[in-house]
Amino acid sequence: MLKLCNFRKIIFKDAIYTIILAISFLFISAIIDSISIMTPFKERYENSMQRFISSEATALIVFTIVVAAPIFEEFVFRGLIFGTMLENQMNIYLAVIIQALLFGLFHSNLYQGMFAFFIGVFSALVLYWTNSIWNSIIFHATVNSFRLIGLLFMSDKVANAENNSSIKGSIFMLIILGIALMYKPMRYFYKRKSEIRNKSKEELSPS
Repeated sequence: MLKLCNFRKIIFKDAIYTIILAISFLFISAIIDSISIMTPFKERYENSMQRFISSEATALIVFTIVVAAPIFEEFVFRGLIFGTMLENQMNIYLAVIIQALLFGLFHSNLYQGMFAFFIGVFSALVLYWTNSIWNSIIFHATVNSFRLIGLLFMSDKVANAENNSSIKGSIFMLIILGIALMYKPMRYFYKRKSEIRNKSKEELSPS
């Protein structure tokens, strides 16, 4: 079971580029927030989260969102489910989409589910590129951390200004910034995947 999850030791550079990828993903995900049909689902989700966060067990809730949930969800969806698909030699792209769909459905909310789907896609790719679930956990935890910060400190400002045309311009700029920021980590992971695969072949080959 643990073998499927690939708890391979990672290097510091992997973690840094994973965090950069997560931040760029958050910028690009502003597209989801800009879809008008998602607004009622988003408001419902944010209101429920605000009530959840403002409860007496704030520290426990923060720990659950930032640490426990990423570890558990990555273990189940990217480790066991995605890992089993790869073990059975399923097409990598099909495996990525299927486990991401399951991850989205698991959240049982259209807004949160759509967001979770794309988290699932990128988390699975990070695991596949680096051959370690630790990187997908870092990606997931980074996304959850920044979204939690947004809910705590920025949701009221965004809600009050969501009809302002300048907000639409800001969303567009965030998307462009996210695409530009994503280039470097994507390039790094593309090369990193080849390095890791070559190293694995060398370790398996007889001396």
